[in-house]
Amino acid sequence: MLQPDVYSNQTNLLIAAVIYFLICFLVAWVFGKPRKIGFGWSLLFCICFTPIAGYLMTIYSSRSGEKIKQ
Repeated sequence: MLQPDVYSNQTNLLIAAVIYFLICFLVAWVFGKPRKIGFGWSLLFCICFTPIAGYLMTIYSSRSGEKIKQ
């Protein structure tokens, strides 16, 4: 009987997790840093939801030096 290759599955999961966190980090660094939401909140949103949802939340926040129009 053939045994499933457990190490291969764990390695694939680890690689997918590293890629996911790298994408989250890049979205937060590139788009979150110059905005009012900041790097930390942007990274948190990307990790908790998805990088796409975190990106959307980040770009809808105002820029750091931008004044709110009234």
